[in-house]
Amino acid sequence: MQEISHFGLRGWRGYPGLMTLPHRHDDIEFNLVESGRMTYVFGSHQIDLYAGHFVLFWAAAPHQLIALEEDTNLIWLTLPLAWFLRWQLSDALTRRILNGEMIFVSEEAGSSRDDTLLNQWLEDLQIATPERRKIVLLELEARLRRLGLQTSEKSTLAKQGETSKAEQMAVFIANHYTEPLMIPQIAAAVHLHPNYAMKVFRQAYGRGLMDYVTQHRLLHAQRLLVTTQADILEIALEAGFGSSSSFYAAFKRICGQSPGQYRTALGGSKSE
Repeated sequence: MQEISHFGLRGWRGYPGLMTLPHRHDDIEFNLVESGRMTYVFGSHQIDLYAGHFVLFWAAAPHQLIALEEDTNLIWLTLPLAWFLRWQLSDALTRRILNGEMIFVSEEAGSSRDDTLLNQWLEDLQIATPERRKIVLLELEARLRRLGLQTSEKSTLAKQGETSKAEQMAVFIANHYTEPLMIPQIAAAVHLHPNYAMKVFRQAYGRGLMDYVTQHRLLHAQRLLVTTQADILEIALEAGFGSSSSFYAAFKRICGQSPGQYRTALGGSKSE
């Protein structure tokens, strides 16, 4: 499992362009389709977005734009995952996003509130003063908290067709990643041979089963690092790692720094 790139807190507007291959980056991504229509391959789904659709998703899930109308215009914004985790949003919203689902914030063309917000955020990020960036983060947090209230009441997720075997495995991992997990156990949960289970999952999610387990454990650990003062070993064990050495190795490989450095960079006081 290689380190995933990230864009940070940034915003753009324009014609997005087709993608020749799926890509992924470690940010929460927001898309507002101002005009036209576009089609994503997102995980194992093909999702059509029309003018007025405002969606968000965790961009570490492989995604690819495969079709665009000529008049498509898009505002897209990326938010660092660390900030998303630090805000401790509603469990329902956080779980659904981190389980790799695309959430529809709005499906109404000309939704004045979100149109106004996205355009203001884009302007603020282009000016890029510390105060403007702080305002964007505060307003993003507030918008996500409001979305969390809605998400706890009903599903706002883009789901098409029956749940695939790959999705069933993803759900199983999301519910059991803090436990000792091996590929045969995951495959047995969906009644597949381990070798076939690995193939099916990689085709749908672009990564191996154990990479996905590690990803969930690292997310759990990152959340604890930025929201608690627990010891590093305690965090490693709670997140599902069998030892501190395996935790440090995975964290450094994927995040590019040690757990202590990650915590310090986000203002924590405990070191390793």
